[in-house]
Amino acid sequence: RLRSGERCLALREEERREKEDSERREKLAAGQRERHELQRGQREEAAEQRKRQSRQLEQGREAPQTSRRTVPLKAVVGLIAAVGMVVVGVVVTREGDQTGPETQMPRVTEDRGRPSIPGETAAKIDEPHESAIVIDQLSRSDVDSFVETFISATSSGDAHQVVSLYADKVDYFGAGVVGTDFILTDKGRYFQRWPEVRYRLLGSIDFDPSADPAVGTIGFDIEYRVFSQARSSEKTGRARNTLKVRKEDNRIVIIDEKQKVLRNG
Repeated sequence: RLRSGERCLALREEERREKEDSERREKLAAGQRERHELQRGQREEAAEQRKRQSRQLEQGREAPQTSRRTVPLKAVVGLIAAVGMVVVGVVVTREGDQTGPETQMPRVTEDRGRPSIPGETAAKIDEPHESAIVIDQLSRSDVDSFVETFISATSSGDAHQVVSLYADKVDYFGAGVVGTDFILTDKGRYFQRWPEVRYRLLGSIDFDPSADPAVGTIGFDIEYRVFSQARSSEKTGRARNTLKVRKEDNRIVIIDEKQKVLRNG
């Protein structure tokens, strides 16, 4: 009877904590909706900036073609001017040397200031231009590797290791857009309540890329088991995880996280 009473108390305590957690999440969700709209606008602005960078990249590729069209005309004008100077030199020489037995043709010597040959000018301008813009692109191998890292970090029970996988601002479950401090506190409480967490991937990983090559949505099912020896409590089940991620500076971070429990116990 004593053990039965202790279990009942433990279950009641667990139910009370779950209710408190639920109420806390609802309050946080209500307070975060306004900030969520602001952050959404910031994300849209960031996406627009990436589009502008893409357009600049395309313009950088077209620039050499424009140069090749205009340079030959300038070179031809310079060459015509040089020929005109040669003709004038021939006339002056003939007028100044009328008593000589022969009419001497002037020799055109090479000069450092002579106009360039059109072919040479075009060749110099036709050198390839390297763009300084580097756009991160999310690949399938990136996605598979990140899911493996995410499951491993969650199963470690280390809140700091898990939070390192998130962006500075995240659309986090029902709480709206929050920072990493909020996520660290939430994960810390979760691991304190359930010191032993085990995730196992079920089936394949779904990947839905977006118009932004650095952003995509990942979906995968997991089988979970959480256990607290101190409370003699255990939960098992199956859930669907949906993560929206972004690749930046060769690093993948979570910008949106949702989870749906498919089966309990």
